[in-house]
Amino acid sequence: MKRSILSLLLLLLALAMQAQIQEQPIDREATGPTRQLYRYLRDKVWGKQVLSGCQAPPSMKSLTMNDKIRIGNRLFSNTPQGA
Repeated sequence: MKRSILSLLLLLLALAMQAQIQEQPIDREATGPTRQLYRYLRDKVWGKQVLSGCQAPPSMKSLTMNDKIRIGNRLFSNTPQGA
């Protein structure tokens, strides 16, 4: 019985991994860069790679807004554009 349940769960997991992603972002008013990022994630990452990240450490709280903007711009400039 346990083996049957495990087999069923593995089958459901495999089917879930084959799930389709929406062609367009849900927000119809998404900006151009948002749509580009969505296309990149949909076409290059979804079902092919693992996307991971982490939250900023508590030390980020002590940064000024200008520091945060500078860090954000640096990170954004290192991401694929126009994918």
